[in-house]
Amino acid sequence: MGHAQRLKERDSRIRESIRAKLQTARRNTGIDVKIKPVHVMIQEGMLDDERIAILEGASEMIRLTGEGIDLADLGVWRQGEYVNSDGSLEPYKSVNWYVQRGRERSIRNSQLNADAMLSALEHEPWKNSEKGGKAHYDILAVFDDMYAGGSLFVIGYGRPGVGAVISINRFKGLNKKQRIECIKTGTMHELGHAFGLVPDSRTEDFEYSLGKHCTNKCVMRRGINVPRDWVRMSEDRLKYGALCERCADDLKSYFG
Repeated sequence: MGHAQRLKERDSRIRESIRAKLQTARRNTGIDVKIKPVHVMIQEGMLDDERIAILEGASEMIRLTGEGIDLADLGVWRQGEYVNSDGSLEPYKSVNWYVQRGRERSIRNSQLNADAMLSALEHEPWKNSEKGGKAHYDILAVFDDMYAGGSLFVIGYGRPGVGAVISINRFKGLNKKQRIECIKTGTMHELGHAFGLVPDSRTEDFEYSLGKHCTNKCVMRRGINVPRDWVRMSEDRLKYGALCERCADDLKSYFG
């Protein structure tokens, strides 16, 4: 066997090893399991009507799946001894730590890094079956402003099979009814992304703008102009329903 062939086979073995490790990690954390509970955590200081709006938005999207998915309200979640003797926060043991993670990994003083928080949720031990965890989706709702990547800000950031982080910051200037309905819509939108919307297989009625979004009257369309687009999206949700026919079918297919 020539040197070039040996290198080729070595590279093939390395790729296969990496692929196997990724598959094991996804299996252990339950990312590939689709029917699993949704856990909701909120940042300390969020108003009760805002928390209820998040739960109602999540509950409605779960209802549209047609599956028996449980919803757990963890509130301002803290697990056991979440603060160390030196005052530092124990990793993965409180909502405070996840928010702190977003702040520490941020390059902007006034915003949280949404990707850092979502990645922490994705890799938390509470999902890993080898560490006694159980598969679930996470929703982390905060009142601080957020960004992801090179964006100026994001309302939320969802990842299929993992969950979502949601900020209500940009809705605070609205009247109470508009604010509550926009929070519900934002929660449904990001949980929709966690539930696989809009899928790569979609070939019609979509656009790429801050990710793949629907172009119909639907909570899965993009919301660039904030809060105006979200107010309109909420009005359409209340008038026409949350999902267009195509997204409703895609949602069923995700869990099918």
